[in-house]
Amino acid sequence: VTFTSDKDYTVRRSDGTSMGAFNLDQKPAAVIDGFTMDLNGGALSKGDQFKVSPTRNGASNIGVQMSDASKLAFAGPLVAGKGGSNSGTGALSTPSLSSALDIYAGADLGLAQSQIEGAMPVRIAFDEAANGAQGYRVLNEKGEEIGKGTLVPGQDNKVTINLPVLDAAGLPVTNADGTPKTIGFDTTISGSPAKGDSFDIKFNKDGKADNTNANLLLGLQTKATVGVGKDGTGGVSMGSSYSQLVAKVGGQASQAAVDGTANTAALAYATQTRSSVSQVNLDEEASNLVKFQQYYTASSQIIKAAQETFSTLINSL
Repeated sequence: VTFTSDKDYTVRRSDGTSMGAFNLDQKPAAVIDGFTMDLNGGALSKGDQFKVSPTRNGASNIGVQMSDASKLAFAGPLVAGKGGSNSGTGALSTPSLSSALDIYAGADLGLAQSQIEGAMPVRIAFDEAANGAQGYRVLNEKGEEIGKGTLVPGQDNKVTINLPVLDAAGLPVTNADGTPKTIGFDTTISGSPAKGDSFDIKFNKDGKADNTNANLLLGLQTKATVGVGKDGTGGVSMGSSYSQLVAKVGGQASQAAVDGTANTAALAYATQTRSSVSQVNLDEEASNLVKFQQYYTASSQIIKAAQETFSTLINSL
């Protein structure tokens, strides 16, 4: 795929066959050899090229990378627990990190882990509910308020809490642009917490008695991860997508077999029709060949006799 401008592009197959010129703004998108082109982000320039290859060998590189089950990270990075004197019906779901981490970052990943651990523990303390709303405060290990918010008692309230990242000396860490660096996590507060109730959230250092990541991994069996729209809707699970692919390939293979049978019959009919139009009788042609061969033999004998007669006349003079 070669772009001739930021929107226009041409497609050429690996055998050199040109598939034509197209435009990204074309609606609906053109289907080229079974695929469509769509710009999901960024910008393109004249001369940009992309190679589109089938994934027929994609599974050949799948292999076992880990055989020690004890090294599987089945536990979540954060755990939550009730305060010792809670009297309300409030409950807190297992916190999950909302900040994206690069698992291939090496040393940077280790630093991020230490920063998460350094930002913990924190406490969510609840104020008295009034007029259908209830405030809560986020406190650090020293009891200092580092965040706050409101929720609706008796409902499921999904909240995101951002914590300041501190270095080894306890000083705030900043991003490259000078803004404070934070680590966020999501949780759901349900029920009706009483005034003074609290929940403590800490880093799950030992990773014990928790199967959060394992449940998320199992959920991939039914979670829509293939063909999800830009708005996050639609799509099917990997298992369903594979089943659809197998059914599609099987259907196309069956159709190809039917087409092959039909084409063979059409070829036989065309051959028969051509023979009838040309009026060529193979038996008759074979008979003519034998007859012409006999004519040739007889003619050669006549010529031989004439030569002998001519020689006799010449010799008698």
